[in-house]
Amino acid sequence: MRSSSKPLDRLPRFRSVARDHSQARVLVPLLAVSAALGVLSVNAPLVGVGTAIVVASLVLPRTVIVLSVSWVVLCRPGLELVHIDVAGFSLTETDALLLASLLAWVRLRSQRSGTPYPAKFWLVLFAWPIWMLIRAALPPQGLVQFASPFVDLHLLLTFMFALPISALIQANGRDWGVRWLCTLGYVACVVSIASWLGNTVGLLPYGQFALVDVSPGPLTARPGGELLIPVLAVLLALGKAPLALKSRAFSIALVLGQVLVSQTLSIVLAIAAGIFAGAIANWSSVRPIARVLLVVILATVALVASGLVGADSRFNLSERGGEDSAQYRVSEFAAVSNIIERVPTVLLVGTGPGSVVQFEGLAIHEIKRDTHNVLLTVVLKSGLIGAVLFVLPVLSAGAIAFKNRRRGMSSYFGAIAAIVVVSISVPFLWTSSGLLVAILLWLSVSREPDSTTIAKGE
Repeated sequence: MRSSSKPLDRLPRFRSVARDHSQARVLVPLLAVSAALGVLSVNAPLVGVGTAIVVASLVLPRTVIVLSVSWVVLCRPGLELVHIDVAGFSLTETDALLLASLLAWVRLRSQRSGTPYPAKFWLVLFAWPIWMLIRAALPPQGLVQFASPFVDLHLLLTFMFALPISALIQANGRDWGVRWLCTLGYVACVVSIASWLGNTVGLLPYGQFALVDVSPGPLTARPGGELLIPVLAVLLALGKAPLALKSRAFSIALVLGQVLVSQTLSIVLAIAAGIFAGAIANWSSVRPIARVLLVVILATVALVASGLVGADSRFNLSERGGEDSAQYRVSEFAAVSNIIERVPTVLLVGTGPGSVVQFEGLAIHEIKRDTHNVLLTVVLKSGLIGAVLFVLPVLSAGAIAFKNRRRGMSSYFGAIAAIVVVSISVPFLWTSSGLLVAILLWLSVSREPDSTTIAKGE
């Protein structure tokens, strides 16, 4: 399947960011001076760092947005580098990066370029966060325990990243946003493979790190931003992803290598479903050789998942179905169903932010805030009202991609389908990292290509 995308080697040199770099000679000493003044004036290093961040946001707004969003996407949830307890609540560097990005966005608003996103888009995107805030003000429901609602509500702050991201995509076009997304996907692949190799040769110990989780039995290396992998794989298979080092073979090797070293069955199934959905959406335009390759890919996934090939691998669905992880998910569904049956109003409005559930089953004895099924968690916290509002951006972006499937957007439809499928069994979308991946894709898909940007080769 031939790619019609531009080579990846352009990605790190976004022209909008390059305009920031032209001021680097002035910025570096300015940041150093501002940080030193902040430290000396109050003898507090954090104040100095905060001062430097503010200056960077004002002087290099595009760079700050790109770096901030990229770090939040690639960092594994709960393994941030900085944790500060404030009134019993933990703040991390992602909160500081959000503030920096919003400050940079305010700075960019004075340099408006491109057509703004319509108000209808923002209403659809922010409908669920608004309902969650309303739900937090209403009485709790259901026979569940309650903790602080701020952990659940803190997730809503991730949606605010949509504002600075939209400013960059608005100025640079849809393709720019997709290339950014794919670049992060390749970075995640490299981190995963390099960590696996590092552990194999004894250079990296087992453990959970900010960018990767290296686990034994069998050895796996799962990077942060795992939701990037099915999105990148689908776009690459359907010919819409940029190529790493201008090489299709190398790009495919990176994705396959990551899948093998992470051994996450849910991601493999999501990739297969996404490729299938994207190809079917525009089947008449798929070349015969591509159709054959598609059948081969799906047949291979089916053989591995059924255990007929590689029966001892973690991709064997028949074996995994009897493992604790599968029983774990069944117990979660049963527990949430029981809560809804005992208090029917929970189905409509949810238990509310801050609710925690005692999960009991063959493979689980734990009190948790959420489940592996994202939609089940959304229903638990915010009811059917919240579930409908939560999937609105998914349906909106999917409808746009499907409507324009004959204009090269069928691959985006497949990527959206992959996110939906993987969210059934893995809670990537219930984290800041996963939400940002989805938001970046929604913003890119919902953006019409800018003719001037395309003419400039952006």
